[in-house]
Amino acid sequence: MRLVSVVDHQLREVNSASIKSNNILEAEEVAIALAITHQGKESTAEIVTDSQEACRRYSSGRVSTAAIRILKARKITFSCAEFWNARTVELPADGEAVRTAEPES
Repeated sequence: MRLVSVVDHQLREVNSASIKSNNILEAEEVAIALAITHQGKESTAEIVTDSQEACRRYSSGRVSTAAIRILKARKITFSCAEFWNARTVELPADGEAVRTAEPES
């Protein structure tokens, strides 16, 4: 099982989910889908991720079934451009998303 979390530009958790998968790429795609749906149907969003492969898969339209289900449930249609952020730039939101997705001990 994987936990995913989405934070906004003010580092507030705005969405989270658990998925029945151990596949990290699928979890990253689900997190992006949650971020897309958080923005609503008629807005433009800038979503930052450090998962280059997830970006490639969204750009090619070949994302996981779990991510597609989230988008279809909200009837979201979207187009995307490359939106990958190299891990060389430390983003406060990335650390917060990781922190909120970690199970409490």
